[in-house]
Amino acid sequence: SRLEEYVRKNPHDQEARELLVQKAIADGAVRVLERVEAGYWSKESIRWFSVLKWLFAILLAAALVWPVYALIRDLRAS
Repeated sequence: SRLEEYVRKNPHDQEARELLVQKAIADGAVRVLERVEAGYWSKESIRWFSVLKWLFAILLAAALVWPVYALIRDLRAS
């Protein structure tokens, strides 16, 4: 960035150095927060995927069992 170039060319400018350090700290904090948010969303996504997976498994089992149950019921009725 332009600030980094300025500090490299003028290493004795204490205010610019402090500003650069503050900017670096702020940028690092933003990156950490982004990683934390990404971790949160991935955990949330995994939880929803797990719920949907079990719901699909239950519906699939019901779809497979129901015709067999209906066939047995019809055979008993006749």
